[in-house]
Amino acid sequence: MVDSVHVEKQAIPLRLRTWHKLEDLLFTANDLISALSCIWLLLILGVTRFIHLQRSHFTTESDWWIEFMTSMGKSRIRGLRRPFWWRMSRFGVSGRDLWPRMRAVLNMGKAGEDKTFLLRDFLPSRCKLSEAKMFATTAMTDARFRRMSDAMFLSPYFGLSESEVRTITSYSGRRVLPTVAECMELTIPEHLRIGGWTDPSFKVEQKRMSMPTRYSELTLTNSAHVKTEAVQAARLSLKGYIAAHSSSTTCDQDPTWDALRTYVPARNISQKAIKDHIDSVVNCSLPAAPQRLLPVPRSSHPLTAVVAKSGPCAVGSSGKSSDSSNDDDLAGSASSTTASDSDDDRSETTKLEEDHECAQVEWLASKGAKGHLHLSGDSFHTTACQRCLNNPEIGCGMYTAEATGKPWSPRCFKKLPAAAQRLLSGT
Repeated sequence: MVDSVHVEKQAIPLRLRTWHKLEDLLFTANDLISALSCIWLLLILGVTRFIHLQRSHFTTESDWWIEFMTSMGKSRIRGLRRPFWWRMSRFGVSGRDLWPRMRAVLNMGKAGEDKTFLLRDFLPSRCKLSEAKMFATTAMTDARFRRMSDAMFLSPYFGLSESEVRTITSYSGRRVLPTVAECMELTIPEHLRIGGWTDPSFKVEQKRMSMPTRYSELTLTNSAHVKTEAVQAARLSLKGYIAAHSSSTTCDQDPTWDALRTYVPARNISQKAIKDHIDSVVNCSLPAAPQRLLPVPRSSHPLTAVVAKSGPCAVGSSGKSSDSSNDDDLAGSASSTTASDSDDDRSETTKLEEDHECAQVEWLASKGAKGHLHLSGDSFHTTACQRCLNNPEIGCGMYTAEATGKPWSPRCFKKLPAAAQRLLSGT
């Protein structure tokens, strides 16, 4: 029974730094944590329900969007729940192309062409997140996803209090982009494309647009474009907030949505950011070193750096790239100019791959003046040298690790990728 004074209240949307940290955890070595983070990012970027994610599968992709099909929607047409398609941006608030890693995470533990759901439950059965060891063959329920997510958000990495975590539901992810759209002051049709259909003031416009939307060939493309623009606006807003508060103690705090509204860029700036990202993927223009969206905070829970955006010739999360090389006989008979050009091409490709590899290194830093840097292990706060750290600093990328000023543990140094060891030794 509902109390007579009960007032329905929407879930509180996740803040941008929490969103950014979810993207960082997508690249963690712990597959179970990666899977949880991946689902949260799908909730944010797809503006969809958890139950619909568990009925969805990937269909196609482009340079800037990803498309899924949900086998059974919420509304009924002639008594039947029909399938529907939806699209999302492949870029996140950190600026990274998330889809290569997302695709690898979603395929973990799947046998053949199993496409019945996106997130598998964890084993042992009914275990806590800290006790989880592997994926089950059954789908994770909404209630269990909530419990696992609560445990993840309560970890020191996120820096959230128990009262803050209690306000987080799966709808907290779904409300992020509509909130960004409100900050951008989008038109009502654009709100509807991004997911603002729950606002009562949009009901009349939604009904008026129902037939044109149903028969338009560009409905999905327009939805993906508005979502992508909102993601870029969120990224630039956070970047502007960080720059404006770089010398203040509030720099490390998670800004409120009201505080971010001041830093929302003009539409032409966010639209240009979309074009720049697409061009960087198409042209495979990885930067020489990872560019930082967020500075390395001095707090105990730093956000990780923005890694180089993955491109067709970069090393992906699920495997190595295949670069063509000249046959030895052909190379021996080629002119010196041609051989020199080929060597330059190979060295440039190798350099891009090594930069990307260095940007993916996950590290932990122990507390104290004599603390060391460690390579992250397979579970929370466990190092590759089999140490368990108490509330360590967490980061991703050799450049942010170097910024801490701490030396590497000798045993973890030996486990670093060869490119990372060469970077530290200056060779």
